[in-house]
Amino acid sequence: MSKLNRSAAESRLNDDGSGMISTLFGAIVLLFFVLLAVQITLALHTRTVVAAIASDAARDVAAARQESRNDSTEAAVNQARERLGDIAQDSDIVVREVNLTSGPSIEVRVAVDVPTALPGLFGGRIWSGQVTRTATARIEAEPAGRP
Repeated sequence: MSKLNRSAAESRLNDDGSGMISTLFGAIVLLFFVLLAVQITLALHTRTVVAAIASDAARDVAAARQESRNDSTEAAVNQARERLGDIAQDSDIVVREVNLTSGPSIEVRVAVDVPTALPGLFGGRIWSGQVTRTATARIEAEPAGRP
């Protein structure tokens, strides 16, 4: 066997298993980026859902007649908690009547904690937090002739 062939064969024997550490490191980095993408998606989804729920609740309460507004408020809060699902455990939903320049309105504030996909080691505290959305709907005056 020539000297060139012998050194190539010896170097192949010495390189066995050398890619394991870099492959493991690459897999960990890939997993981190996948979890980061999932966390960003969860946070954006939570913000969108909370805004939609607040808007729907404000519209439902504002559309109710004056004499049934308390019942409508309770029903809207219950429906909002039901639509929030599991994240409603630590939620805060406030419905109040406000007087704006455009007239009397209903303001609904919904605050929930953002669910996290990242373990605490990778910044679970950084990406978690509270989402607060406020929606306002104007109360329409009832026509004079309606019962």
